[in-house]
Amino acid sequence: SKTKSEVEETRKDRDVTILKLTGEIDDAKEREREAQSNSIDVNSKLRRAARRYRSKVQKLSSTKDELKETEQELRTRTRDLASLRAKYREKEEECRGALRRTYELEASLQYVGRQSPAKSSRATTRT
Repeated sequence: SKTKSEVEETRKDRDVTILKLTGEIDDAKEREREAQSNSIDVNSKLRRAARRYRSKVQKLSSTKDELKETEQELRTRTRDLASLRAKYREKEEECRGALRRTYELEASLQYVGRQSPAKSSRATTRT
């Protein structure tokens, strides 16, 4: 059987081993708490990030809708502008025609009440 000193030595070794294991258990529990805390932090960060990105997606979606409306309005205004340009060209052509007729009338009015050049030259030859 073991001597008293061997038993003491074995007890001391056992106590040291128990203390080491207890310390390791405590360290493991602390690491687990930190991991849970980090997990909670990570989860809350993920939730905040998800909220931010959902908000950004919603903003982008509404901006996309606004862009579609603006593009539609631009197409409508472009068609309206083309129509107005065509009407302007028609009116411009009408004005040119009216101006041409006005010049022709003014030119013909210069001879009203006067002798025509052919008659006045004949009249001169008769005298």
